[in-house]
Amino acid sequence: MLAASLVEIENAAGAFANRGWVWFAETGDYFTMRYYLNVVVPTLFATWGVWIPVVTILYSLPSLLQIPLFGLALSLWVMLYTWMSERRRFRNKETLRRRNRIRVGSQSSPARAC
Repeated sequence: MLAASLVEIENAAGAFANRGWVWFAETGDYFTMRYYLNVVVPTLFATWGVWIPVVTILYSLPSLLQIPLFGLALSLWVMLYTWMSERRRFRNKETLRRRNRIRVGSQSSPARAC
């Protein structure tokens, strides 16, 4: 339960940063099922997929090895999470560009009088 809420906080903070640190612009997106299915659930599964095996392996090692290897694992997790966030951010920008092109292309120009 705690891991799920921390993942939600991580995702909300990342989305907040991706929107230019504007909180009130489209905050309703955070509370939709689509947002949870597209953002929170994949991040939660990635968190479980990385940290459950890493913690299991680290705790089976001698204590002098645990701290340096935890630092390495944490660095790898930060790179993975950053990559996932940037991919999502890039996908969102592409979606916005496509929507804007469709809107601009679908607007009909007024008929000219001859």
